[in-house]
Amino acid sequence: AISLKCYEEKVLSELPSHLKNYAKTVLNNWEYFVSHTTGTVNLIYELKRKGYKVYALSNMTRHFIKNEYKFPVFTEFDGIVYSAPIKMIKPSPQIYEYILDKYSLIPEECLFVDDMKTNLEAASRFGIQTFQYKNNTDELKKLIFSPSNR
Repeated sequence: AISLKCYEEKVLSELPSHLKNYAKTVLNNWEYFVSHTTGTVNLIYELKRKGYKVYALSNMTRHFIKNEYKFPVFTEFDGIVYSAPIKMIKPSPQIYEYILDKYSLIPEECLFVDDMKTNLEAASRFGIQTFQYKNNTDELKKLIFSPSNR
């Protein structure tokens, strides 16, 4: 586990200088940005209303984990795996094995949604269908709710 300060330093060190101020803003105001992802949040509520199981697999830091209670949508998940407590991180294959085993999930019955291609590639090696999320909630809904996926 790393501290929030170490996390911030790592993130900033990997960014080009013209993005560092933007990244600091996001890191220092993450609650605002998380709470304004209404398309994703509404989709999670819709999935639960329709009887789907929803799980989270996240590389969030311990600081973020301690504050999840501020976001009611987190109570909707059927299970959450955070990388920090288990000392594994996406895209390591072990973290995908972990969530599949922990919740007795069948890879072919899962859809893994992530914004990072490397994480998607790692999940697909287990036979998990993947979707790259880029604020394309309508496209994701079409994929999930199409008659061939029911």
